[in-house]
Amino acid sequence: ILKEMLFASFENIYHIPFIFENKSCLFQMRKRAKYLEIYLYFSVFGALKILIDSQGISVFTPFAKVQKFLNEHLDFNVSQENKIEPLFVFKRLFDFKG
Repeated sequence: ILKEMLFASFENIYHIPFIFENKSCLFQMRKRAKYLEIYLYFSVFGALKILIDSQGISVFTPFAKVQKFLNEHLDFNVSQENKIEPLFVFKRLFDFKG
């Protein structure tokens, strides 16, 4: 976990795995020039992408049911986006065994 956090930090990404209701989850955040980008993964909701800029907050989910649920419970717009990718994926580049 720590090496993933370290390598993500080289790309200016906060990479914080955590446990919620005994399930693995992930928080990633990157600050761009004009907006803040957040990637969340919960086993209940799947992946969520959140963009925060001067216009407000936008939330994206790949699932229509999650979109409907979040639109009913949040005060900002939730849209459906088919492919939501993590901001950082740890690549195993090093072969320490041999």
